[in-house]
Amino acid sequence: DSFFAVYEREGAGYFLKNFADFFAEDDLTVVNLEGVLTDNNALYPRDKGKGDDGYWFRGPAAYAKVLSAASVEVASLANNHAFDYGAQGFRDTIAAVEAEGLGWFGTYNKNRDPETEKFYFYTKDGVTICLMSLLWDDYNPQDPNGNGAYLRQQITEIKQSGQADAVIAILHGGQEYGRHRTKPQTIFTKMAISAGADLVICHHAHVVMGMDVINNRSAFYSLGNFCFGGNSTPSDTDSMIVQQTFTFHKGKLKKSSKLNIIPCSITSSSGYNDYCPVPLTGDEKQRVLDKISQYSEEL
Repeated sequence: DSFFAVYEREGAGYFLKNFADFFAEDDLTVVNLEGVLTDNNALYPRDKGKGDDGYWFRGPAAYAKVLSAASVEVASLANNHAFDYGAQGFRDTIAAVEAEGLGWFGTYNKNRDPETEKFYFYTKDGVTICLMSLLWDDYNPQDPNGNGAYLRQQITEIKQSGQADAVIAILHGGQEYGRHRTKPQTIFTKMAISAGADLVICHHAHVVMGMDVINNRSAFYSLGNFCFGGNSTPSDTDSMIVQQTFTFHKGKLKKSSKLNIIPCSITSSSGYNDYCPVPLTGDEKQRVLDKISQYSEEL
């Protein structure tokens, strides 16, 4: 019943099969890839200072095919599991992603590996969108030279210089299994939007949380898990996809840009995780929308 066994039995196309056509229709599908993809069996988990309470995620490089098979184009790699097997494990993950033709991004972090700093620029019809992401451990609002200040500066420069017409800022942070935004999330979101970000996405909590609208820009504090191989019997299977349509007129972003929330379950089965997420319909869809609304009102 493990993710490994299901991959061997079903193949890479199984996991996101319920969304492959949907993802193929959009311009850009972006995911948080939380784990190491490597075939290097000489790598060992790095010490997280948690003893036996730590979690380490890894799989073979071929698992990148799960993404490419479903028309996922870009992966954010700024998260707390990207360096589970050190800098080499991270570089192997980049190689695995690139071998499948995917882009990636993940900004400056405490590991100070120069290969981890990258923004992703996507251009269509003369319009460019920049994606950037940050791990919350590396965001210190008290440090004027810290990574929070760095990212704020970069957002401002990218928008003012015309390198991008829109910026999507992503923070991997929050309280695991918490339902409400944390102070670092609040600070990051306000900082990013004030600097010029046009959409803010947070993840890390493993559960669906609420959203906020600041200066006509949307911020989501957690999307929940999606295709999640870390637990065969998760207690919470709710998830959501955020579909943002940016509309431009003469190179300027219009306020009428469309936002769509798609409630999902991380499993197509009841009672256990089959690692095959599905879109929800009917009462179950409405239940998740009501949950998002409830937690949004409690912000």
